[in-house]
Amino acid sequence: MLDYKRFLRFRPGQAQKVYKCYRQKTMLTKSGKPLQDYDFDHPVCTFEGTISRAKQSAQVHYQQLGHTVTHEVIVFHRVPVMAGDCLVLGNRKFYVHDIRDPGEVGLVFCIMTEEKEAAGRNNE
Repeated sequence: MLDYKRFLRFRPGQAQKVYKCYRQKTMLTKSGKPLQDYDFDHPVCTFEGTISRAKQSAQVHYQQLGHTVTHEVIVFHRVPVMAGDCLVLGNRKFYVHDIRDPGEVGLVFCIMTEEKEAAGRNNE
């Protein structure tokens, strides 16, 4: 595996941080109505990535598609993250809208996310 950390020079605050990924699940309420929520008891995976604000061009692109993108998480290996998942970093929650492979060679992945307050159970 490529040792990418010796080539990178991070700005302050952009070091590798540990994320937990949670998958969305469908549950039934007491009245029998379906409810979609995240399973914060069982993470799908844990990985390291670098977070940064999304570029203006990316924000405009996803806004035209009907998504609000505020941040992007850069990962240097393949992770089992899908659109609709929730990434947790400390007490911050990021909702995944898209995963891109800019070079199309499988080395670097950009996870386009939206940071917002969680609806449902709190993960603290």
